[in-house]
Amino acid sequence: MAGTFWDEAQHEFEAYVTSLPLGDVNAWQIIERYRQRADTENVFDELKHQWGLEGFCCRKRNATALAARLGLLFYNLRHLFLCLLEPDRQVESAGGRFDSRRRSSIMGP
Repeated sequence: MAGTFWDEAQHEFEAYVTSLPLGDVNAWQIIERYRQRADTENVFDELKHQWGLEGFCCRKRNATALAARLGLLFYNLRHLFLCLLEPDRQVESAGGRFDSRRRSSIMGP
């Protein structure tokens, strides 16, 4: 059905709900806080699903902690390298993940 509102609208609308007091922050600060939160959540999502750290567990607690720390160190170094390589672009590691099945076969049973 041509000519409806959704076909003609050229603006994007966003709605934010917050419990912050009105005098403490303005609308732009709320938007920026939500964006920062989304960036943080994207890192955890990337680590869990693209880097295979969801449910990652060794038989010993210390080995699991060491493997997780090494994985985070590798992630941070890779992220830093990509930021230095292209400073004007927001860096995401889509497509550049390290396959957890391959990692487990390298580390052994």
